[in-house]
Amino acid sequence: MNSVEKLIQQLCPEGVEFKELGELCSISRGRVISKIDLRDNAGIYPVYSSQTANNGELGKISTYDYDGDYLTWTTDGAYAGTIFHRKGKFNITNVCGLIDVKDENILIGFLYYWLSIEAKKHVSYGMGNPKLMSNVMTKILIPLPPLPVQEKIVEILDKFAELEAELEAELEAELEARKKQYAFYREKLFCFNGKESESSNNPARIVYKKLGDVCEIERGKRVVRNQLHTSEGFPVFQNSLTPLGFYDKCNCKGNTTFVIGAGAAGKIGYSYNDFWAADDCYYIICPNNLNSRFLYHCLMNSQSYFNSRVRKASIPRLARVVIERFDIPLPPLSEQERIVSILDRFESLTTSLTEGLPAEIKARRQQYEYYRDRLLTFKRK
Repeated sequence: MNSVEKLIQQLCPEGVEFKELGELCSISRGRVISKIDLRDNAGIYPVYSSQTANNGELGKISTYDYDGDYLTWTTDGAYAGTIFHRKGKFNITNVCGLIDVKDENILIGFLYYWLSIEAKKHVSYGMGNPKLMSNVMTKILIPLPPLPVQEKIVEILDKFAELEAELEAELEAELEARKKQYAFYREKLFCFNGKESESSNNPARIVYKKLGDVCEIERGKRVVRNQLHTSEGFPVFQNSLTPLGFYDKCNCKGNTTFVIGAGAAGKIGYSYNDFWAADDCYYIICPNNLNSRFLYHCLMNSQSYFNSRVRKASIPRLARVVIERFDIPLPPLSEQERIVSILDRFESLTTSLTEGLPAEIKARRQQYEYYRDRLLTFKRK
């Protein structure tokens, strides 16, 4: 039996009373704060809106509507029902609600954790726009265990939340450090000072040529969307490094570097397997003296070159001529292979961290939610 269960057994063995939120708190809505207001009244006091990014902050203005300890919730949109604990001086827009605790028998921290679970259950998804309005919010039932029980639950969950935040920060910092290390060594390996190789095995002068003079740069062919599959067949690359779908045929052999020409224009891709290049994808056929994987790493090292030459429009585009005019170094194949082996190891490490990070964070959140749900389960009188 844990400490909370012991307190419950001692203080409320027969269960706890439940009351509607409107009986315990004052509930209100924010006001319309436009982008013009944000621009014309810039200041230090945050304005919170319906988003969840950046802790829900839309901007800052020179005045504040609230000063104290409150809960807010998102009333409209994809994040309807999301609960925040706000302290200090701030503002909220008309798509946020405000909860001001008035009853001394409930702690705001306890109410925050309870509503973080319960509020989402009351969101209405009619008409395609999720909503959680004040009249619904006031009717949500809130358990009222004795204050010592509430205090202990808040203490435990605050510690869980703190540890989870620390873990996420550590994992993200580790990933960022690996990315920087990878970029540093990649740049160093492609830095041929005076266009001479730094490798002791290849002191000769390195030849640079225009990519269009060395390789065949081919534009892919359009494929009809209704001919694509969701999983079976060859991946189809169109305007993103994520496959558009899968097709029965391929027009590119594996171990090929490609460049996206529209949409995610300028992004560099590489496929170890056969694939279909659609019409917004340029694939590069290398001669015998150029390793395609070496080319991939070289282009990745020069991503800023392609980014700066993307034509900004409703659909960003990269012209074929930009790829053709890129200067590619041509060290001996043995040197290319040495560079590839180093950078592939760095990329593999970075990729494993990138893929593992969300899974690790998800596992920690599930663990936290499991204990939170257990701690916030009460028998009703």
